[in-house]
Amino acid sequence: MNKYIAIIFLFLCSIFNLHIKAETLRSKQEIIIEVKILEKISVDITKKKPAKVFVIGYDKNYIKKYAKKLIVVDDCNKADIIIAKEEKDIIFSSCKKKIPGIALRYSLLKENKNFIGALFWYKGRPNLVFVSFRLKQFQIKLPKSYSKYIEEQIW
Repeated sequence: MNKYIAIIFLFLCSIFNLHIKAETLRSKQEIIIEVKILEKISVDITKKKPAKVFVIGYDKNYIKKYAKKLIVVDDCNKADIIIAKEEKDIIFSSCKKKIPGIALRYSLLKENKNFIGALFWYKGRPNLVFVSFRLKQFQIKLPKSYSKYIEEQIW
């Protein structure tokens, strides 16, 4: 019995370790590209330079190091936009104002109506998608250059 528990424990530890390593295996160039895209999107959405971002589940140091037009804030009520890699209902419910978010996983875009778009990696390339009805809910009008990234529905 103890042998099975030990095997299960080691298996779970190895899965957790692989998850941690997967984030560190990303190249510096991928991280810089991701931050630069997030910076451009955030400025275009908020029409502010610098835009104040509240970050959930993403390394804030990447934004601080590679973005010149973004300021990371620790209070979602002071943010212009939210960038999230994981779901935290508590954060969205604690915000007094409704703040649009950019998801860093497509599944988050599907799960939470505060996300207006998603930036995620698929087959080694960044993918960008916005949901038109959510942009309208937040009264966000993106420049025409984004038209090919706007979808009518979530797939």
